[in-house]
Amino acid sequence: MRTKQIISSLSFSYKSVWGVSRIGLTVILTTKIILGFLPLLSVWLFENLFDSILAAVKENAFSIEIMLYLAGLAGTVFFAFAFNKFTDIVRSILIYKFEVKMKGKLFNSAKDISYINYEDPRFQNSFLRAFTGQKNIISVVDSSTTIIQTTISLISVLIYLINISKYFLILLFVMVIPLIFIETKYGKQRFNLSKGLVERGRKENYFESLLIRRESLKEIRINNLENFFILKWQTSYIKNAKEKIKLDIKQTKWLFLANLLLFISFIGSGTYVYYLMVNGLLTIGALAAVLQAIQRLQGIVPSFTGSLSNFYEYTLHVREFINFLPPINKCIEEKETINSLESIEATNLTFYYPDKLEPSLDNLNLSIKKGKKTAIIGGNGAGKTTLVKCLTGLYDTNDMIKINTEYDISKIIKKSYWDKISVLFQDFNKYDLTVKENIGMTNLDKLENKEAIAKYMKYTGLHTYVEKLPLKYNSVLGRLFNGGQELSGGQWQKLAIARALFKEGDILFLDEPTSALDPESELFVIENLFEVIGDLGVVYITHRINVAMLADEIILMENGRIIEQGSHERLVKQRGRYFELYNKQIEQLKKRRGGVSVG
Repeated sequence: MRTKQIISSLSFSYKSVWGVSRIGLTVILTTKIILGFLPLLSVWLFENLFDSILAAVKENAFSIEIMLYLAGLAGTVFFAFAFNKFTDIVRSILIYKFEVKMKGKLFNSAKDISYINYEDPRFQNSFLRAFTGQKNIISVVDSSTTIIQTTISLISVLIYLINISKYFLILLFVMVIPLIFIETKYGKQRFNLSKGLVERGRKENYFESLLIRRESLKEIRINNLENFFILKWQTSYIKNAKEKIKLDIKQTKWLFLANLLLFISFIGSGTYVYYLMVNGLLTIGALAAVLQAIQRLQGIVPSFTGSLSNFYEYTLHVREFINFLPPINKCIEEKETINSLESIEATNLTFYYPDKLEPSLDNLNLSIKKGKKTAIIGGNGAGKTTLVKCLTGLYDTNDMIKINTEYDISKIIKKSYWDKISVLFQDFNKYDLTVKENIGMTNLDKLENKEAIAKYMKYTGLHTYVEKLPLKYNSVLGRLFNGGQELSGGQWQKLAIARALFKEGDILFLDEPTSALDPESELFVIENLFEVIGDLGVVYITHRINVAMLADEIILMENGRIIEQGSHERLVKQRGRYFELYNKQIEQLKKRRGGVSVG
């Protein structure tokens, strides 16, 4: 890693922490600087204590200086403890504030990243590394302040020793250089290892979640799959652990040799100090102080080199975080804000997923208008959901979709567009929140408007059920929290439909909105839905032709292409693929004498 990048990561980290708490950072820096001088103070007090004791013994007299120096030594221990604990408290407060701000910054930055990136596992790895990186911003500051502290200690103690003999400078190099080389080398290797293990770590977390999540456990237990997934988790975990341990062992071997040098240098320096004393160049007090100074160096040097290694590793993680933050090159003035949504038109729409050679959508042409009901049907893998994601602006489409006949969707501020559409995806979210919040979150200005919320719940047929709950619309849903009320699959889907309607967008997108409902509930919901929406535009995906028949226009898709397009009557007259599906519906109707379901 280049020095420029290290400085960039360091500067970014300090600016980020400074922006959260100037006082906190100042306190930490100040206490670290003070702590850096304590070893020298301790050595000086130690030397004077010994000299005072020897003088008192020689004169056979009580010396107040001895008590003062003892108090000074005890004071350095006490103040070191007090400063460290105080710094820990300040650091904890700083971390809480910092995490709130930086995670918020990361989430806000992620809003500007195209949704298609989330379909790419490499992006997910990068996103996870960025989260690790933001946690290490504080660690960069921690390790750098420790480096400041240990550097002050090293230099001050070394100056004390050099005043006695210049040969102690050689001692420092013998202690420091091997450790710096080893710690820096393995700091980079630890970073590379952690970077390489991100994918496996996500797998570990996935297998863990399968074994503890309520939603997945029912199928796992019924099929006796616990041992299968436990083995998968263990295999991944052990493989990761072995690689980490292997690196730790390699590093420990080299650190053992480096610390052996420390031991030898301590013996050598002790012998040299004894030589100086024998030749009358050192007093007994100076001898004791020098030995303590050398012993202090044995603790300071590993702390210094370890902090240096951690600092280097943390700056690499911070670089991942910085690289993830996308440059916001958007000029809001160059983008349009729409106040209403009248139409969405796709022209020769073609779309590829990352790393896919074949298009998921191939040369599609269609027009969605306010007040028009459009049904999209087709088998699995036909491209229906991908089309909706393109039409809703989640996927970038390179000038192939126009809004209100004049604006390219990429030239519109997405928020203004999303404010004008309502969307219900097939894999809709089930929020473990109150009923009111589950509905009202799409239109927060009306969150407290119980009448408006109840209005849409009545349309979906859930109002009566909710009124019977202990806290009615303030009842928490799901089983994640105490007192939560679980809903059936169909009830969750009705709730999601109400949430989409409550947003009151100009065009409503529904991805198989009634797939979890029985035929009777389906007809009830769809009929009420079309009554509610009035002149809104509706685009809905369905496998059921009896639902598609209600639309003004039906789009039949197959392998990413539109193979037939028109009203129900027109498509029946064409006697093509849609006609075949319609005839199957008639046959099923005759057999079942009830609800009709195709697909």
